[in-house]
Amino acid sequence: YLANLLPPNAAGQLFKVWQSIPFHGIRVAFDEFIQDLETELQQARAQYSVAQGKESAILVSASVKSRAEQEERLTELAELAASSDVTVLDRMVQRTSDGHQRYLLGSGKMKDVLIRTLHRGADMVIFDQTLSPAQLRAISEMTDIKVIDRTQLILDIFARRAHSREGKIQVELAQLRYLLPRLLGRGTQLSRLGGGIGTRGPGESKLETDRRRVRERIT
Repeated sequence: YLANLLPPNAAGQLFKVWQSIPFHGIRVAFDEFIQDLETELQQARAQYSVAQGKESAILVSASVKSRAEQEERLTELAELAASSDVTVLDRMVQRTSDGHQRYLLGSGKMKDVLIRTLHRGADMVIFDQTLSPAQLRAISEMTDIKVIDRTQLILDIFARRAHSREGKIQVELAQLRYLLPRLLGRGTQLSRLGGGIGTRGPGESKLETDRRRVRERIT
């Protein structure tokens, strides 16, 4: 099967799934097709103003709380994101009956979130709710898009504002303790977390470490 993102259209479709055909039966000049598609998507994304050097994000809330309550929390989350120089491109709200699902959201809704993130050209997804290590691992198996939660965002803000040596050490220790259980089963590198928001140490532009180094720094 083949599928591709779609530029903004009257039907509001974000992607198209091609009719199933044998690979040798495909008659498409892919280089030209992809170039034209990327040009259209870039033109559409131009309406979202993101300053050079800044990261962009889609905000997501999945909770048993009312939509109004979730929207209020996302407004607060957007303000936190702005404090970390993150431009919010979109937000999504989902009422759930069970907050302990594998992806926090249902798998179908999680795919919608990821497709919208790609469509908007956002760098990451920020969840308002705290993601358990198991949930973060499950999402990471689904996508290479960076995914963080409110706690990681707040720790990033603390890292930016820590100036004293003691303050920097305390923030870094909190970050490492939070990240360690979320590294298990993710290989030796923080490849899915990447650098920047959610992994930035005090005074650093990037925190790249493996489980052994995290444990060493904690001890």
